[in-house]
Amino acid sequence: MRTVPFTNCGTGLRWGSRHVNGVQTKLRQDHPSAIYIHCMAHKLNLVLVDACKSNHTAMGFFLTLESLYTFFAQPGTHHAYKQRQNELGVKAELTALSDTRWACRWKNVSAVKDSMEALISTLSELSVPPYRRFVEASGLLNAVRSADFCVSLIIFHQLLSKVHVTHKALQGKETILSKAASVIESMMKCFENMRATSQKCEDIWIEIQAFCQSVGVCIEENDERPCKRPVKQPSALDCAFVTSTLGQREYQTSTDKNSLKNKWAIQLYYPVLDTLLGECSTRFSPQSMAIAESVDAVFKCDFRGAESLLSQYASLLSINPKLALTEMTMVTTKLPSVSVENIKKELATGHYPNFIKLFCLALSLPVGTATCERSFSTMQRIRNWLRTTMHQERLTTLSLLHIESNLTEKIKAEDIIDAYDATAKRCILLH
Repeated sequence: MRTVPFTNCGTGLRWGSRHVNGVQTKLRQDHPSAIYIHCMAHKLNLVLVDACKSNHTAMGFFLTLESLYTFFAQPGTHHAYKQRQNELGVKAELTALSDTRWACRWKNVSAVKDSMEALISTLSELSVPPYRRFVEASGLLNAVRSADFCVSLIIFHQLLSKVHVTHKALQGKETILSKAASVIESMMKCFENMRATSQKCEDIWIEIQAFCQSVGVCIEENDERPCKRPVKQPSALDCAFVTSTLGQREYQTSTDKNSLKNKWAIQLYYPVLDTLLGECSTRFSPQSMAIAESVDAVFKCDFRGAESLLSQYASLLSINPKLALTEMTMVTTKLPSVSVENIKKELATGHYPNFIKLFCLALSLPVGTATCERSFSTMQRIRNWLRTTMHQERLTTLSLLHIESNLTEKIKAEDIIDAYDATAKRCILLH
């Protein structure tokens, strides 16, 4: 284990990557060859959090989503909302927003988009007296029917869907480092294409207009915000290289349809895309991506691509690079097609010791810590305030059953009863 890269979870970059007392520093004191790779799923979540706070429009949109969840979490308003959903044949539940729950933003944006008509109808009914919270409902109704909210809803629905797909792929139990890197690169290329081509922006604007028309929101008439004095660059930055607009593009007003589309593209669409691309390039370091490419080269039996992995670990694992090349070539000639499963079957013979070490190293490199961290959440749910006297043996057993729920579901209740009945004589017949 001392020869492979290690990941850090939880507070991650805050504590693990510190160069003085961080986890990576303490491990490298004993194992200098170890490479620090932050959990890819956590890094992607940090990218998402930064993108959702890229400017005031994005922050205001998610604050409105949080206010909607808080309002409809009350029993009375929730009942009215569900009743209206049943009338319209819609099933979508609002969720709370959190920086640590990775799928919550996508789920909430998707739920609001699918149930927009039910939301507007329910808020309209609750925004008139004598309902005691009619002032709050009226404010939420105006916020939901504003141009800022509708445009942000469609734009973030498009962008978060791609991040959500990547998140699900990174959390898969069968995901290896090469597949994780491939998924991340595909997401980044998708964002780059959206940024480089104007056609995607045109398609999103058409979707925005169709959505606003379906829910009865006139975006041209509604797109009026108070004028703000233009922001001037401080004189202290005259000798500096400024990479931000300093908020100057957030308050552009226009009534022309083409200018309106360009305004929203400049104000929200491109800033969020730029933040996603910039944060991805920063957080997914070239070192970790280079190792991922080397792992992919090992699975493809590409010796030249695996050179960086060999140069890092050949001496530690006692791998002869020349013999590894020869063994890799021999394995390739015997396979009908180069795949991980076919390589496993061929290496099972034990005739290729150097390539076996390299292949096992590539399979053991960590992708993330999402699966292991679920065990901590499981213990918090099992040992709650009602079970404070639970002993360690019972806690361990219940945690194992909960964590391995995919195997627990296959156990039949009859088999448990028979096993319990066989342990001793019972006063009653159990089967």
